[in-house]
Amino acid sequence: MKRLWMMVAALVWGLAVGAAGLGRLPVSPYPVRVDGDPREAFLLGARPLPMSDAVTGRPDGSVRAYALGTREGLYVAVLSTEPDGGRGLLRPLPWGAPEEWVLGDWVAVRLGEGAGTRLFMMVPGGMRTVLGEDGRPVEGPTLEWQGAESVFGRTWAGEWLIPWASVPEVAGGFRLEVLRGRKVRADGVAQESLAHGSPGPASWRWGGDGLAFAVPMLFPPAPTRPRALASYDVRPFIPAGEGAKEAVAAAPAGQEVTAWLEVPPGEGKVTVSVGPGLERLGLFRLDFWWQAGRREEIDALFPVRVAAGMGDVLVGERLFPEPKEGFQPDGMPQRFVVKGRVRAGAKPGTLLVPIRIERGGHVLGEIPWKVKVAPALPPPSRLVGAYYLDPKESHWGPDLRDLAGHGLTAVTCPARDTAGWRRFQEEAERAGLDGRWALHPGAIPAGEKGWAYVADEPATVEAIEGARKRALEQEARGLKPWAALAWPNSLSLAAVLDGVAVPPNLVRQVPGLPSAQRWVYVQGLREDPFYNRVWAGLLARAPGVGGLWVFCYAPPGNREADDWAGPMIRYDALVDPDGKGGRLDTVQFEALREGTVDGRLLDALGSRAEAVLERFPGAQAAVKGEYWRARDRGWSFEELRQALVTAWARP
Repeated sequence: MKRLWMMVAALVWGLAVGAAGLGRLPVSPYPVRVDGDPREAFLLGARPLPMSDAVTGRPDGSVRAYALGTREGLYVAVLSTEPDGGRGLLRPLPWGAPEEWVLGDWVAVRLGEGAGTRLFMMVPGGMRTVLGEDGRPVEGPTLEWQGAESVFGRTWAGEWLIPWASVPEVAGGFRLEVLRGRKVRADGVAQESLAHGSPGPASWRWGGDGLAFAVPMLFPPAPTRPRALASYDVRPFIPAGEGAKEAVAAAPAGQEVTAWLEVPPGEGKVTVSVGPGLERLGLFRLDFWWQAGRREEIDALFPVRVAAGMGDVLVGERLFPEPKEGFQPDGMPQRFVVKGRVRAGAKPGTLLVPIRIERGGHVLGEIPWKVKVAPALPPPSRLVGAYYLDPKESHWGPDLRDLAGHGLTAVTCPARDTAGWRRFQEEAERAGLDGRWALHPGAIPAGEKGWAYVADEPATVEAIEGARKRALEQEARGLKPWAALAWPNSLSLAAVLDGVAVPPNLVRQVPGLPSAQRWVYVQGLREDPFYNRVWAGLLARAPGVGGLWVFCYAPPGNREADDWAGPMIRYDALVDPDGKGGRLDTVQFEALREGTVDGRLLDALGSRAEAVLERFPGAQAAVKGEYWRARDRGWSFEELRQALVTAWARP
């Protein structure tokens, strides 16, 4: 009866909102935290607000705003890209008459119209206040609100939580606008004026057109049970209707599978247990974080991406392993990844593995995990290598074992001398990898065989001729010269190279190259794991391509995590929870592993693979080199894997 009443109330409210011409504000079943970290806006599905330059009227992605309805009040988050990383943000400057505030940088949430206008203003690093339509400070018990700010890399972030009692209403709704004013420098003085609460034209000011929203009347009940999610779905917010009551996976015997879960917030530590049927089980928490560390939200450095509103991205990337005591509670829904390996001798069929989630010692829910099993795969027939650049010898053993565990077969050797070369070869042999790919050919002992790297994307005539000379010198030593070629004019080097690696845009040129070995090389880390999976699974099967090189796999020497370039992150590069220099897997590297298994299934199926690929629009185009055509075609890699495993399991 209660549910029926809520449905009727929602219908009546929806009809009233539509009749009044008011927009619907997304609402959250969870409370938000006002602590300067605006992840709630992304994790809870807040609505983006239009932001534009007040002078040109054009959209500008360097200032972004989001709004969300909560039971406690209106939540607004603002992200502002700062060219100097926030160092130039100003505190309030001296001001004169009450009707005109003279400020440095400021951000304001503007609510209401006419005499009822209220500007809930925040000055980075300084004051918070409320101004009325006349520009004068407004005080009163109904104007209580929360505000907090912080700087993430190159982004200033602010949060507002304004109780509904403090939101000026007009005809059952309210008008919302977000303004951003930057300092103006003139005659050695930095200032920005806000007169009469007007958002009118001003140098370096951004504002929205203002939107009218209905005041939320109904809020959905907070979910209490965990749900299964599609594998490798790293969207921060996944609507409730997209969850599932069971997890599904498919793999040949001896390969890893993953189940993705979301657990609602609550008190008590979260633990997960998995029933029998799989080996080498592990639980990991997916961490959503701002691009920080060495990356410093590096996308903000590219103006075209900033203008497109992509300067700041909340990335679901790092996989933190479960502590012995379980995961700490969180006010936001938590995403978990369960990993397990199908036994090497498992028979074809379907495993039903229960996943049990507990919080504070009480069972929160149980999710069945259906794993379709196919016969084991034959040994890899293609090279899957990584440009490994870490010179620190103590890292070699753990890193190479980690690479081998992700399905790679080869790795470059960063050693610069013969002693280092021999130690590296020992570690590579223990891990089951081919490590005879010298980045510094002088390290290879005389008379020993190996691959000599001679050039990295030469472009000029001088660079190409220099690479040609080095290739001939290495060939005279009895080594196999190879290089990465990225420019059409450099492809002429293939005549003197035993191996050539080209980027995806040159894959169609590969069949005509005279080199005996030809591969595609890719950047190994992207926010969207789709690319790693389509590159490793489909593109590396393009005509004439014999495998894949991943660039790169190397935290820099300063111990900070250059995670933008490396698909694995060390504990000692970011955090050190165990003091043992452990390693963190990333979603992107896991997707690369899955793509490698996809490709091995295609190779094992041989001519039978064509019938499978025909059922997935764009997949055959990706195999021919146009990898982007597999994107957004109405199917997922999870579905492709199920089809490949089903075909491989048939006699």
